[in-house]
Amino acid sequence: MERKGTFILWMIFLAVGVMLSGCTGAQQERAGEDLPSDMAADPAETPVLSGLVNRVGVWADIQKISGDQMKIRPDTDGLSEELTVAGIQGLPDAEQFREGMKVQVLMEEQGGTYLAREVIPLAGDEELADQDILLTEAPVLELTDLALSVVGHPYEVMPGSHTWNVEKNGQMESMVACGSEPLEAVGRGERLEVSGETGIFSFSTKIAPDILRVRQWDAADIGRTDVMEECVTAYYYKMPLLEMEAGKVYALEAEWKEEGFTEKKFYGTVTYVFETE
Repeated sequence: MERKGTFILWMIFLAVGVMLSGCTGAQQERAGEDLPSDMAADPAETPVLSGLVNRVGVWADIQKISGDQMKIRPDTDGLSEELTVAGIQGLPDAEQFREGMKVQVLMEEQGGTYLAREVIPLAGDEELADQDILLTEAPVLELTDLALSVVGHPYEVMPGSHTWNVEKNGQMESMVACGSEPLEAVGRGERLEVSGETGIFSFSTKIAPDILRVRQWDAADIGRTDVMEECVTAYYYKMPLLEMEAGKVYALEAEWKEEGFTEKKFYGTVTYVFETE
C-alpha cells in the first residue's frame, strides 16, 4: 500500500516546526518513576519506555482549551487518559488551536507537569498504511538529511542489540543479539554528518516502528558507562522527523509491537547506535 497523497507536504511542514524541540541543557538524573501516574502505561505494553523519559510525542485530540493550557486525549494505545499540557500560548499556530482538533504534540515532563514543546495541527490523514512486507530480520535504519538540496545516499545504521520474532512457513523463529552499551559501541564506523550544529532527518526501516525512543549523550563521554543521557524522547507516532545535533551519540530504540502479529507475522525491538559530527 502507498502513503496517502498529502503526507509529503505534511512532512515538509513538520520539518519547520520540529526545530523547536531540540535536546539541550545539562544532563538529567534518572527519575525514580517512568512517568506520572496519569500517563503511566502497562510496562508490558510499552517496554520501550523503561527508564528515563523526559519528552513524549503523541497524536491527540484537543478536548478543552483554557488560557495557556489545553486538555488532550492521546490517540495512542496505552495512553488514553486526558492530559493537561501547559505553555501553548506563543507556540507557532497557537491561534489555530480549536477544541476537537487533531494535533501532534511533543511535551516535556517537568515535575509532574507537561510543558508543550511543539503542537502541530494535523489534517487527519497522516497515518501511514503499512506495506505488505515480511521483515524476516531486524531491518537496517536509513537517515536522510532534509536540509540537503540534493539528496544523496542515506546514512545507514546496522541493527545493534535486538530481539526479533518472525513466522516463516508456519514456524516461529526468534533471534536475539546482545551488543555493547551505546557509549561503548560507537567510534567503530563512519559518523553521521550534520548540516550545521543541528539538522533535521527523516528515517526509514522499510516498515515504520510503532514506538521510537531516542536517547542522546555528548560524544565527549564515549567510553564511559557512568553517565546519564542528556535527553530522551519517546515518539508514539510513526515516522517522526528527528532533530540531531553534531558531536553527539544517539541510540534509537525502535519497537514493532506484537499486536497484529497474525497479519504481519513479525514483531521485535531493535537498537541503532551512531555518532554525529
